[in-house]
Amino acid sequence: MTSTSKDTTPTRPSGFQSRSSQFVSNRAAAYTDDRTTWSIQESRRYRRESKRISLDIEFDDGTRLPHPENRELFEIAVEYLQLVRLYQPVIGLAIHKGRVTGLLTFLYWLNQRSIRSLAQVKPDHIELFWS
Repeated sequence: MTSTSKDTTPTRPSGFQSRSSQFVSNRAAAYTDDRTTWSIQESRRYRRESKRISLDIEFDDGTRLPHPENRELFEIAVEYLQLVRLYQPVIGLAIHKGRVTGLLTFLYWLNQRSIRSLAQVKPDHIELFWS
C-alpha cells in the first residue's frame, strides 16, 4: 500500500538563516497582552539594542489597526513580527523596524481604499501603491 500523504514539513523562506548561524544575533521579543506594542531586543557581543514597534496606528476613518473591523490586517502585522522572531533573519533592528513600518504603511494605504483583507488586493492595487 502506498502512502498518499504529502510532506508537511515547513520550509524556511529564502533569505533566512538557521538559528545556528554565527551571524545571527541573540534576539528576544516581548509584547503587550493585546499585541499592539512590541519590544525587540538584540544582543551582539557586548552591545545591547532595543526598538519598540507600535501596531496601534490610527486610520483616516478613525478606527485603529487592532479594532475588530481591521482584525485581518492586524493579524498580518502580528504574523509578520512572529515570523521574523521565529526565523531570526540576519538583519539589524533598524532594518527590521523599517520593514515593519513599510508593512504598516501598506496596511494604512489599503485601509484608505476600504480594503480590509489581502484577499481583496489585486495586482492593480500593488502597482498603484508602488507608483
